[in-house]
Amino acid sequence: MKTKAIIKVLSLISVLFFSINISAQQIEVKGIVTNLKGEALKASIIVKSSKLKIETDSTGIFKFFCKKNSKIKVDSKGFATKNLKIKDNSFQYIKLKVSGDDYSIYPNFDDIIRMKFSGVVEFSGNQLNLANRGGSFGNMYLELDEAGVSLAELQSLSTSKIKSVRVIRGTETLMYGDKGQYGVLKVTTYK
Repeated sequence: MKTKAIIKVLSLISVLFFSINISAQQIEVKGIVTNLKGEALKASIIVKSSKLKIETDSTGIFKFFCKKNSKIKVDSKGFATKNLKIKDNSFQYIKLKVSGDDYSIYPNFDDIIRMKFSGVVEFSGNQLNLANRGGSFGNMYLELDEAGVSLAELQSLSTSKIKSVRVIRGTETLMYGDKGQYGVLKVTTYK
């Protein structure tokens, strides 16, 4: 009888010691997810070993517990996935790059046009014109997320919100009717 009691006590002590040892291996991980400009992103974080999924808050902040050296995957819509190894409980600054073209590297919309579309699109006062060999002609139709806009509206956009910028010319402009006769600058944002 005493042997069974001793075995039960030893079992209880070993379970308690084992659970304390396991919890001691867990580390608290805190951090923030941003784009390359430091603007907060809403993101999902998955701890690969435990399949634990965490969402950042609206300011990009997150907090969770995992084992030291756990691998995590960070995803945010429109941005390249980032895989990391959590080595310690230091604050994690996770910066994500835009997938595809990274317009956040440009300080403003005008620089996107000047640097990415040099020789194709030119500024003419408060309008954009499609350039050709003989100079430019007529004002381009400017579209933001499938709605006509002014150049000022495009210039007010944060470049980190821009997903794509496309110049449409030739027969592709037929779908725009008369509005597209001098070309179309189509801008799409992350929603």
